[in-house]
Amino acid sequence: MTLWRCRLAMKVNIMAATIKLILTITATTSCITSITLLIYGLTVAGPSFFNGQECTMTYSQFQFLPLRVVNSSSGVVKESRYRLLKFTDKRDPRHEHLYQVSGSMVENSDSQNDANRQGKGRLLEYTDNWCLLPQNISQAKQWKKAPYPHRGHPVLYIPGHWGSFSQARSIGAHGTRWTGHGLKSNKALYDMYESFQTGEGMNNGRNLGAPSSSSNDNEEMFMKWYQSSYSLMHLNGFVMDVYSLDFKEEGAALHPSRLLRQADFFTRSVETLVEGCDVDNAGLTIVAHSIGAWVVRIAIKMHPRLIENGWVKNVITLASPLRNVPYAVDAGIHDIASHLNDVNGLGNVTFISISGGLRDEMIPPEVCQIPSTLHDATNNATSEAFLATTTMGRNAKDTKYQYGMDHRAVVWCYDLLKVVREVIFALVVSSDQEMSSQSRLIIARRIILGKQFDGQFNFDDIVGRQRDELLADYGYFKTVAVQLASPYHLNSLLKLAISAILLDLHILVPLKHHYHRNGYGITKLLDAAMTSVIVPLLLLTAFSIRRAVSCSGHECQLLLGTVFILAQLSVMVYLLTYLVVAPATAAGLRRFFKWRTDASFDYRRAPFGTILLQYFYNQLRGLLFLSPLIVGGFYATNHVFLDKSDLAWNMTSVASYLFLSFLTLELQFIIKTMIVLSDYSSRNECSVAIIFLLAMVKSTHSTVIYALSLLNEWGQIDSDVYNDFLATTRSHVGSILGHHNELLICVITKIIPTFFALNAVCTYTTMRLQFNRSCDNENDELTKIKGETTSGQSERCLVPGIAQCAITWWYAWSVFTSYSQDDLLIPVYSTAVYVTYCLKCVPISVAAMDIYSAVANSDLTLCCSVAKDHNKKE
Repeated sequence: MTLWRCRLAMKVNIMAATIKLILTITATTSCITSITLLIYGLTVAGPSFFNGQECTMTYSQFQFLPLRVVNSSSGVVKESRYRLLKFTDKRDPRHEHLYQVSGSMVENSDSQNDANRQGKGRLLEYTDNWCLLPQNISQAKQWKKAPYPHRGHPVLYIPGHWGSFSQARSIGAHGTRWTGHGLKSNKALYDMYESFQTGEGMNNGRNLGAPSSSSNDNEEMFMKWYQSSYSLMHLNGFVMDVYSLDFKEEGAALHPSRLLRQADFFTRSVETLVEGCDVDNAGLTIVAHSIGAWVVRIAIKMHPRLIENGWVKNVITLASPLRNVPYAVDAGIHDIASHLNDVNGLGNVTFISISGGLRDEMIPPEVCQIPSTLHDATNNATSEAFLATTTMGRNAKDTKYQYGMDHRAVVWCYDLLKVVREVIFALVVSSDQEMSSQSRLIIARRIILGKQFDGQFNFDDIVGRQRDELLADYGYFKTVAVQLASPYHLNSLLKLAISAILLDLHILVPLKHHYHRNGYGITKLLDAAMTSVIVPLLLLTAFSIRRAVSCSGHECQLLLGTVFILAQLSVMVYLLTYLVVAPATAAGLRRFFKWRTDASFDYRRAPFGTILLQYFYNQLRGLLFLSPLIVGGFYATNHVFLDKSDLAWNMTSVASYLFLSFLTLELQFIIKTMIVLSDYSSRNECSVAIIFLLAMVKSTHSTVIYALSLLNEWGQIDSDVYNDFLATTRSHVGSILGHHNELLICVITKIIPTFFALNAVCTYTTMRLQFNRSCDNENDELTKIKGETTSGQSERCLVPGIAQCAITWWYAWSVFTSYSQDDLLIPVYSTAVYVTYCLKCVPISVAAMDIYSAVANSDLTLCCSVAKDHNKKE
């Protein structure tokens, strides 16, 4: 019998060793493969796919004229760093007289290359008649007479995230018809020049004799008119005057305040164009790129008069994320998305969204649709999405159009903008005939689809077929490499990193402890191997279940290989931080700066409450003494690098300085705790610190950007736009709390909970170290009793442990989906961590250690006030 048990034990040990070897080899191989595919995707597959040669450049000799924007509600000038500019072509004679007025303020290729240009010039006023109104209208308004008063249809271009006003030069070139294409002879150039002088052969889309909205079957009649030679003549002479907004290449998606501020300026710009161009039935046409479409939608929500007065009737978006912003990390951005997508109806506005397609590295095509909930009460669509592939290739089957174009090419691609110009012409003419938004959408759809139109069109099916074609053409591994190179995974990568640590800490670590207690040793190498394989598999399982149960959007199109590699890369970063970066930092600090990781306070006989309060005291003391220094440092830095006249010193800026100092100290505390705990070989506690570090960066980076903007006068000018948006929503929208409350809420819900949780973690670590040292100096009986008692602490932490597991699976469930509720992780998880580690401190407290000694020595007088020989029944 004994021999049989020995053989069985030997087989079990051999099997365990084999499993360890296989797991280690598997982990090493998969990690190398993941890194290889990532490098291949970033250096080869991604650039070759996203930077195709499918487009022809649109050329122009651009000159941008700056216009004065007036606040229509008060009639006074409202200062702003944003600008409204009018695109003109240097060859266009209609605007020559305005160049001298603007002088050095004219934006062209020469001025953009000369940052130190100086000279005279000013903004153009209404009285300058920059819209080229005819003489009868300009005289009535007492404005200057234009030498060539032949205006085109006004089109307003809205740039996107970090976008430039100069991107409008391509659509502006199509507006003037000087695009660098199709004008091969000098006679054609002369005829176009003469048309601008005389007004003959050009039109702005009005009064062209198209069928009116009162006709039955008006879409069919309009298309017959549109396909006639008479309409083709007007299309060739159609002129657009393109205006562009200059947001100073500001990152609008970094914080909601920027979107709201840009939406406010957009509204004022529209009102300026309405007054300056005497806009009538056709209204303005808006062309927005990327996140610029959100500026338009927010403005329509905040200022319904834009639709009610008929000023904005047609909106064309280019590569715009209308459903959500996949790369946005800030919760407030996702709050705005959920709010805009929950509002019923778009009014009499036709939204036409053109996606760059699969080659758009920033915006996947699935998010370029406005949700169907925004259709009107009769469920008649007023918006529709199309692929640039469909738009460009309507009369051609060239394979170079197969997958679309990159994110920036969509604003200058000649083949695409040529069709956009035709769509704008049809929309302007149909709007002039007072057709409904549904009728205008049907007309635009038939023009975009051309011969492909058969009454049935499904955007999702076309995108799905293209993804299938990509997989067939590129193969599985190359497609995975292409997906890995997409920058819009930024938010998902942060969430993956946090989810990976949560799964390892609250799911995998308990299993490892159980495995270790059964006699199977786990080395650091085996521990890392298990984490790098099992955690990605758990995330892959959660993703697969979610996709099977309920999934919508671009995250459903991710390949399982892409999900596994992204998860494994996140795990590798976590392991590298815990096993290499933090210990190496601690060792370097000890060696070069004589830094001590042990605390200066004597905890040998201090109770739990004293230790916790001492940690609180140390941190609050640092906050008290260091906050003024940090505030002074921020102010001095801004004083040196920013415009001194723009710096603000008031209650708002002081609150921002204090917030930045609190957050700086909090991050310093988190990093220091992570380094100290790694030096103590406290893996679980170090993992908790890493979770808080990543979650804090994810949830507060946009608030930091907002706080920095409030340090100057410009950032505080339009701070009330926050409250205006809240007033239009009639309720609080998630994390959008207004400029008066956001910094305070961030401190209350994120900084303070993390502060309490980490102090509890540090207290437990200190008490555990002292407890282990006392066990080394006691007899074996006391050590045994203490060990048995502390082993039961898992039962005390059962409820918090269940809560932490629930938090882990909730966060992993939506790891590839953007929700504003993601930021709830910090307050909820901080509470669970604080309760857990306070309970863990109970069995290793001073009182508990005294009880252990009494039990070991059979001395119950320490726990009872009566004699040893008392009546036990009493």
